[in-house]
Amino acid sequence: MIEQGPLNLESIGPGTHVCFIYDSADQRLDAIGRIMAGVLRGGGSTAYFAWESDLDLIRNHLRLRGVPVHLLDEPTFTVEPAAEVYTAGRRFDKDRMLGLLRQGYDRMRTQVNGTVFFTGEMEWSRQPELTGVDQLVAYEQAVNDVIRTHPFSAICQYDARAFDGDLLFRIVKAHPLMLVRNQILANPYYVPAAASEDGHGHEHDHACGCGHQAHGHA
Repeated sequence: MIEQGPLNLESIGPGTHVCFIYDSADQRLDAIGRIMAGVLRGGGSTAYFAWESDLDLIRNHLRLRGVPVHLLDEPTFTVEPAAEVYTAGRRFDKDRMLGLLRQGYDRMRTQVNGTVFFTGEMEWSRQPELTGVDQLVAYEQAVNDVIRTHPFSAICQYDARAFDGDLLFRIVKAHPLMLVRNQILANPYYVPAAASEDGHGHEHDHACGCGHQAHGHA
């Protein structure tokens, strides 16, 4: 994992796994739009796994940010339905999804020189009768291992209105970095998977550092 200090959203680099907790669609689009615009202008590629946002909304936002039209199409820019990417057959399979990230990174590195960036709206995991969702926190922890060999950048988007505080705090702790007030910062609550599994990770009854209370409901 690449160590970084405070990072402006327009200059995200490879090897970053970031948790972004937001509470409005405008807040989400503004932050993610800044990041995607920087990646595209820097010669990279972006893949957006959308739950409620649509292709035209995201593309138009990037055009307003000055991204050239020729970069807003494959292979440098893609938007895919999050439900299809994460939950084929109405099941979330952690290992399948990690494999897709590896494959996506390998494919894009043959076509771009800049950062390979993935971002997903995670509300798909709140669907009723969806199986495999108990793997979600373990998946977030495992992404950190995948990034060591496949140094893409990833921002996982969690709507505070859709997730309870206990789950959000567990998710926050799986990410080395956090997006807070338009900066990417080291996450003081990050607990590496090995420490979490052997019981050395500690829960704290306080805010998660992202503007939402860690315990109770966000």
